[in-house]
Amino acid sequence: PQKEEISLWSCFLRGLTKFAVFRGRASRKEFWGFYLFYCIFNYAFSRCTELITITETANFEKKIDALGEEADLSSIYEAFTHYLGDPKVMTVMIFSLLVSLVMFIPFLSISVRRLHDSGSGATGVVLGCISLAAIYGCIISMFITGELPLVELIASLFAFLIVSIYLLVKM
Repeated sequence: PQKEEISLWSCFLRGLTKFAVFRGRASRKEFWGFYLFYCIFNYAFSRCTELITITETANFEKKIDALGEEADLSSIYEAFTHYLGDPKVMTVMIFSLLVSLVMFIPFLSISVRRLHDSGSGATGVVLGCISLAAIYGCIISMFITGELPLVELIASLFAFLIVSIYLLVKM
């Protein structure tokens, strides 16, 4: 029996409807079709959020430029905190975070199903999530302590790079 040819858009919609299904398999076309539109929507959404916050971002950049040579981590932190204090920026950032999380869950599920189809387990996806969480942890730590944990950040970035290459090959 001949399989019916499905469009890339159908692959994306299938990935969204099976957002909580981590068992089973996803074909190469299904995964890459989903990933194509996932990237397109993320790019479009980030450009929209950039347009909404462009004035506030320009003001933030002017404050950083005004610091000039005297810019240290605490003055940059103060300017960034003021930038985040803007209600428009905060609203857009929270909405952006929620949309990213909602889109990330179907991406995780289709990634796990693709790894199952290629004969692997979900270990790579779990390691990728852990290394990504470590990167965000370093950034959050910088804002809490005022110091960047450079060694941990480099190690996390390196781990994320290795896991990303592994997953790219497996997908």
